[in-house]
Amino acid sequence: MTKILLATVVGDPTFKRGLGWLLKEIKAVEVVTESFEAEGFIKSDKKTDVVIIDTGNSIVEGIKSAKLILDYSPESKIILLTYFDDAAYSEMILSSGVHCLLKKPFSLKTLTEAISNTMKRNVSSQQNGLQTFYKNQ
Repeated sequence: MTKILLATVVGDPTFKRGLGWLLKEIKAVEVVTESFEAEGFIKSDKKTDVVIIDTGNSIVEGIKSAKLILDYSPESKIILLTYFDDAAYSEMILSSGVHCLLKKPFSLKTLTEAISNTMKRNVSSQQNGLQTFYKNQ
């Protein structure tokens, strides 16, 4: 079975470690690079299927990171992680090319489903063209 090549862009070292631990539990995933910002991902020059971006304290910065990454690697699919209620940002998120919005906190099962559905382009959980997964689904 071919593994999903995945990168993470996470600025918070503690959250980065926790996310890394969860991703190690997903057998279908291989994390090929971890960066603190989009520029670090681009400099790594790694081919990925999926890039997980944590918005941290700014959904706008997360969207900017997604745009930078997609300009560099348009074939990558983007999963954006956020705590925020993003209804106000839905148009901006859609226009940025983000494939999936994952609300924090989330379970291992939800993260696995988000990655799998993003790769399959499963639109059953779609709202306005954007897959949205909520915690503990």
